[in-house]
Amino acid sequence: MRLLFFTDTHLDDRPPGSRTEQYADQIMAKMEEVRELAETCDVTVDGGDDFHRRQLSFRLLRRYSALLRGWPHNVIGIAGNHTLPPELMAGLDRVPLGMLEEAQTGGRYRFAREDVVVGTGPTVQIHPVHWFPHEALLRDGREEEALRLVNEAFRVERQPGVDFVVAVAHLMIMPGGGGWPFPAIAADQIDLGGIDVLLLAHLHFQTGMYWAGGTLVVGPGSIARTQMTQSEMARTPQVAVLEFADREVTAKFVPLRSARPGAEVFVEASRPAAGHDLFAGYVAALEADGSVEGLSVEEAVESLQGRARPEVLERAREFWERAGAG
Repeated sequence: MRLLFFTDTHLDDRPPGSRTEQYADQIMAKMEEVRELAETCDVTVDGGDDFHRRQLSFRLLRRYSALLRGWPHNVIGIAGNHTLPPELMAGLDRVPLGMLEEAQTGGRYRFAREDVVVGTGPTVQIHPVHWFPHEALLRDGREEEALRLVNEAFRVERQPGVDFVVAVAHLMIMPGGGGWPFPAIAADQIDLGGIDVLLLAHLHFQTGMYWAGGTLVVGPGSIARTQMTQSEMARTPQVAVLEFADREVTAKFVPLRSARPGAEVFVEASRPAAGHDLFAGYVAALEADGSVEGLSVEEAVESLQGRARPEVLERAREFWERAGAG
């Protein structure tokens, strides 16, 4: 049984950050290639953040929905921070992700509100771990509470006859070792007992493949490049293909041929200067957790219209644009 995993498409009518006006078409071109790759697989898992903002034109939503309807098999999706409203899952029916779920009734896309079992031999149980504001707890120094909630989200009961359990998580999870310029939880801090594979979404850069105890962790990075940093200029978006057979799982990353070089997708005038490795990591965290009390940073800035001095708003937008995050 072969599983295809992609994440963080961040589709939007308006180009985020320093992207050119062709952003939406470039994302859709990559997704057309992902659909072609899916022809060689049996199921697809979508790690969330299909949309960059909580506002999306009907035209673009319909275009994306049509692409998913033409998928060769089921697409199992979860919710990311960019696609959830402040009230999280309770407000799903008023944001584009909820509209996509409704539009796909009887279609290929299936939003995983609970575990989903796929395959007939071997069988794979997909365990969804939707985003919740754990980063705020980490920033406040409440790591123990954040870790408790994360462990609760990963608690899974293997269903009868299931050969493999695969968790897909839209959370800030990094390899062990620490030293990151942003708040995160290490994979080896989490109780992953009973989980054979962990598919990582949320952070846009590739976290690679590694073992956390007996769990294979797979983080291919995002389909979208929404931030203007040297690392994103150099990165080629990719997907992961996993093969399950005889109680063993193998995985590989597949770069997308349709992804244009970084020099072609970012606005020339906003090219980053050299030596911003730490800043790049900070921006990556901003882009993954780009929220203020449930709002994206962009939405938070806009919400201050008429309540803050114009020069303050202008300065905030300037920093956000320099971060290349939208």
